[in-house]
Amino acid sequence: MDFDDRPEFAKRLEQARIARGFATAKDAAKYFGWSYDTYAQHENGTRGIGRASEKYAKAYRVGEGWLLTGDGDGPGSAKSVAVMGYL
Repeated sequence: MDFDDRPEFAKRLEQARIARGFATAKDAAKYFGWSYDTYAQHENGTRGIGRASEKYAKAYRVGEGWLLTGDGDGPGSAKSVAVMGYL
């Protein structure tokens, strides 16, 4: 098993991307119109996401607090799941 020494925010960013259905960082960056190089640096943890955290949280439907600190609504939480129909 490989050791992942990226910062926790970078791991959560990747987790949110995958939960939203994007297989690669490049796919997500292209879909949302983000700079791939910048986004890849955020997901790799070589650059902080402070300024971009709000747009990533909205795009991935997670809480900004969760993305930054792990507190709040992450992927699959009640607030981040879109309603698909009626019961």
